[in-house]
Amino acid sequence: MKKILFGLVAIVGIFAVSQEAEASTKMYRLYNPNNGEHFYTEAWVERDSLFTKGWNYEDVAWLAPSSGEAVYRMYNPNAGDHHYTRDKNEVTMLKNSGWKEENIGWYSDSQQRVPMYRLYNPNAKTGTHHYTANQAEVDQLKKIGWEYEGIGWYAENVDTSTGVVPANIRGNFQGTNKYDGSVIRVAFAKNEIIAGGKSYVATAINSSGANTLVSWDVAEFEKRYNVKVPGPQAFWMRPEGNHYIYGDVNTVYKK
Repeated sequence: MKKILFGLVAIVGIFAVSQEAEASTKMYRLYNPNNGEHFYTEAWVERDSLFTKGWNYEDVAWLAPSSGEAVYRMYNPNAGDHHYTRDKNEVTMLKNSGWKEENIGWYSDSQQRVPMYRLYNPNAKTGTHHYTANQAEVDQLKKIGWEYEGIGWYAENVDTSTGVVPANIRGNFQGTNKYDGSVIRVAFAKNEIIAGGKSYVATAINSSGANTLVSWDVAEFEKRYNVKVPGPQAFWMRPEGNHYIYGDVNTVYKK
């Protein structure tokens, strides 16, 4: 995973410049089912790359301010784990223990509007810490043995919108390309779709009977990310028993 993250540094820099004019920054949350680690990043290219490699996308976790107290991102090359802290003493301690500093991950809100709670799993080797603004998630983790460590940092806000994509079809899906047999992964989030190593902004929903069409504005996507997107302009999903048939205008996949 270290190679993936450092390999994207140049692209992430471009992304950061495009976000400077915005009042807040979306912080994406991903989960690695193989080692239990949650990962947080503002870089959509990093998010999409990790999703393609098997991480599950868990949508926007919070909105970070464009400035404020720094939250540092640390990496353990021995365990393949990440840690996030605004405590410079903790940064120094981790560096002395072999962790690598990956600079500033994001900023903590100086107005302290939304607390991001920090929890610790004493039984885990990787993914030992978890961060969330959701009090219900905090309570659930404490019930199963996680230890509450207070507030890690503050978010500017959290996304409380209902989203464009219907809740009943959100999630991470893996299926088979019916044309060449290759494995394909698709993530349906509240307002975005990730597929084929690219992300798309969902802008409209059309539902008719058992069919659900999720579409996006490719022109707006290209303008937003300064890229040229070839190929499909819509994803659709159709329930079939306990499974979903889903795809785009060029390819059909099945969960």
